[in-house]
Amino acid sequence: EAIAYWTAQAAKGDAYAAYRLGVEYMDAKPGVVQRDYAKAMQYHRQAAIAGIPLSMFDVGSMFEYGQGVARNLAQSASWYGHSARYGLAQGQYNFATMLEAGEGVPADEIEALKFFVLAARGGFTGVPYDNSRLRIDRDAPTPVQLLERKLSREQIAEARQRADSFKVSTGPLRIE
Repeated sequence: EAIAYWTAQAAKGDAYAAYRLGVEYMDAKPGVVQRDYAKAMQYHRQAAIAGIPLSMFDVGSMFEYGQGVARNLAQSASWYGHSARYGLAQGQYNFATMLEAGEGVPADEIEALKFFVLAARGGFTGVPYDNSRLRIDRDAPTPVQLLERKLSREQIAEARQRADSFKVSTGPLRIE
């Protein structure tokens, strides 16, 4: 019943209904719907363009992992960037990792630190991981700490100033 209702509402332009459908077609819960990445992308794009940051993030994930689309890190970074600018902590974290590594976007460690800081403020700090032992370790440094070790005091101050002056985007997404 929910799928039928959300489908009708999404057809009328309801962004939240489109988001819910995108989630359902991505997740494919037994007895609800079959997994259909094309439909998931259709509905998530509808919701994302309407300003739903969770859908922006999911579109980025679909491009990152090649779910129903060709894997495209530039598109992934773009969509994670949209969700980051719309204030989604997970999007800020993923976008920061791509900025730090230069995956899909030019590397920019100051901007990466800005988004790591914003993600942490939003409750998403990432997993402390010990690269030397290849395991999760609560005592290992966070991604913010690792990046700060590579930057000068001036660069850290610049990144934190950018984070402090960050304003969340709202409303419909303007793309293409």
